[in-house]
Amino acid sequence: MAINVDKVYKSVLSILNKEQRGYITPDEFNKIATQSQLGLLDRNIFEYNKMVNMQNEGLTNEEYANLPEKVAEKIDIFYKSHDFNQGILPPDYNTTTGVATLPTDIYKTIDISISNTHIEKVDQGKLSFLNSSPLTKPTSDFPIYYQTSTTAVISPASSSLPTIKYIKVPTNPRWGYTVNATYGTNIYDDRIFVDTGLVINNTLTLPGTPPTASGTGTTAALATTVAPAGGSGATIKVTSASADIDTATVVAAGSGYSIGDVIEVQKELMNTDGAIGTTNANLAITLSADNLYNSSTYGSTNFDLHQADEIDLIISILGLCGVVVKDPTITQQMGQVVQAQQIAKQQQ
Repeated sequence: MAINVDKVYKSVLSILNKEQRGYITPDEFNKIATQSQLGLLDRNIFEYNKMVNMQNEGLTNEEYANLPEKVAEKIDIFYKSHDFNQGILPPDYNTTTGVATLPTDIYKTIDISISNTHIEKVDQGKLSFLNSSPLTKPTSDFPIYYQTSTTAVISPASSSLPTIKYIKVPTNPRWGYTVNATYGTNIYDDRIFVDTGLVINNTLTLPGTPPTASGTGTTAALATTVAPAGGSGATIKVTSASADIDTATVVAAGSGYSIGDVIEVQKELMNTDGAIGTTNANLAITLSADNLYNSSTYGSTNFDLHQADEIDLIISILGLCGVVVKDPTITQQMGQVVQAQQIAKQQQ
């Protein structure tokens, strides 16, 4: 369902070239594409509201003409549900105060409930007014909550754990690339970008004196971060064709790594299949910027948007680049996208 980031970038470059409007770098494209994707999500939420109103007035039909359902399909891609916890680390709900720490990727809250009981959202300023009367004071049967930028405060606090349904923030698109050593051109890198992860199939720089190998062959082993602790999950393929460890290549990205971290493959792990190992030391490698996705140009991330939004996405990116396409229908569509974004922001 996702929109391929390479296809969109090449379409944008093709139109820019046709209109003789210069070139947009991958970094510029990634930043503009992020804003365009967020704007289209806002537009779809606004469109869904308009389609539901039309449906309530009997202006829509079923099956292919069910307009609210068609727009809802675009938004459902971003739907998520989260069960708050009290005992699992890190806890994100306090049963005494009723404070729930919201997920970091939340964009718009849909609903918060406890044991399938809907919790009504109120403005924080109205809480004292509601608590002033026994008729309006929240109870366990009719709980309420107010939301801040990072928390939802439920009243009265419940010993049962709440559940939140929400629209998540879209994942930032990324057109990653490698550079052709001969011509200096950017070549699309289709490896999946993993934030704080190691670059897949990337050959790591071995220490000045590699450990002496106890055999020849190839084996893959889990790496341990020894300085500082933090990163985990990366798997390194180690090869020996002679008396020393010859190469070390990443086969699983892991996460949580930083430049300067030292990862280590223990000699016992390298020798699990009996084909290769070391006789004198573990294999310790210091990570450089080129080894990590988030400090290099490697790795790509597709758009989260529904494929039906691909044309509007390209038009939106061109519009933010300041390009006015001569085709009046395309220009009109771009104007509608911008207008919808402005209306959505006013209603927030």
